[in-house]
Amino acid sequence: MLPLSCINCLHNPLQLGPIGTTFGFCTIHRVVLRAPESTTCGRQLRKDLLADSAAEVQEAHQERYPVGHVVLVTDPRISAADERLVEPPNGGLPDDPVVEEVLDYGELDSKVSSLAALRRVSGARAEVARLSLSRAYFSNCFKRDHRWTAGIHLLWWTLREAGNDPVLAASDLREEPANLSMEEFVDLAKWYIVALRLSLMADIGSAAGTREAVRQFAPLAEQAAASTKAGSGASLLQWIRRRRSVMQSAFPRERYQELRDALHRE
Repeated sequence: MLPLSCINCLHNPLQLGPIGTTFGFCTIHRVVLRAPESTTCGRQLRKDLLADSAAEVQEAHQERYPVGHVVLVTDPRISAADERLVEPPNGGLPDDPVVEEVLDYGELDSKVSSLAALRRVSGARAEVARLSLSRAYFSNCFKRDHRWTAGIHLLWWTLREAGNDPVLAASDLREEPANLSMEEFVDLAKWYIVALRLSLMADIGSAAGTREAVRQFAPLAEQAAASTKAGSGASLLQWIRRRRSVMQSAFPRERYQELRDALHRE
């Protein structure tokens, strides 16, 4: 993963490591990314960092790259549009339920409704898109009003599936395995997805008040990284499953329903 590029940005939800389509899409600038490994902008929010670190790095990124349009990673003076590396969606993309939901994101009345729609689409690419956009959505909401409860639906959905084996199809993989067996390559792809689940939970946990039980999710991703084999989806899933009951007790259905009802009353 190229850390400074669009391929590593939460606002491009179509790609994560070896998973996704060959092209990306930026939900900020509303453009198809034809070579996302070569482009970036000052709005980049890194997938490989947790919320606080991603926000700090974004500030530094904006000192070099403009926020208003996509440019080359190697030269921020060169517009990606001038190099024909981005283009507006013009109806030429292949029919695909994940791509369609991503193109609609931010264009409908509710972004949470779009995230819920992605949850109803099966497969790894749909989950990657939902988790990426969930992290970006929560980051923006918390920056605006400093209320962690903007993420209760996202946390509830993710907590329920945290230990589930990701469903990968051959069409979900955009790369050929390099120096890995197919089994190792698929396991690596699963690691990316499960790590993204934990990152979302850690983001929301970090934002919660100290009196909230979900605060214990804040160090979750770092604890998992320190205790499991790097790049091993099987190892990460096993670690989560051993802690599933403890994790679920930190955010039981009763607490979720209480917070959900309070938001509805507001």
